[in-house]
Amino acid sequence: MQLKVGQVFWYEVEYPKTGEVEKRPVAILEINNGIPIFVTFVTLTHSKIKDINGKYDKWKTPLFKGRECGLGDSSYAKTNCIAEADASSFKQKDYITQLHPIDLKNIIKGVKNSLIQAKNLGKKNYILFKQLTTPF
Repeated sequence: MQLKVGQVFWYEVEYPKTGEVEKRPVAILEINNGIPIFVTFVTLTHSKIKDINGKYDKWKTPLFKGRECGLGDSSYAKTNCIAEADASSFKQKDYITQLHPIDLKNIIKGVKNSLIQAKNLGKKNYILFKQLTTPF
């Protein structure tokens, strides 16, 4: 299966702090030699951002064109939730949609901002920022 930047799939994820596993929609943000480098969880929710500086709302990026690509109203990407993924783990049956270029650009900007802040706070994952090179 040919993977493309901006595709959204159902994907089984494990939360590192709790070990909980569940299927969540993820968006492919970068591909290097056919390997998805970064994915971010795309939260499909009707819950609005209540506190832009709040722990959970701070990193939500609204998908302004989410409805146009079939994600529904009030969809958000959690741009502080990133991970590497193996290309073989994406299956056609789990494909959801292709993000609109405007939303993809905003998500990547949000991921870069979250990684810059992580770097400033001394967190380990800041190095990933150097690898996120998709041009816009």
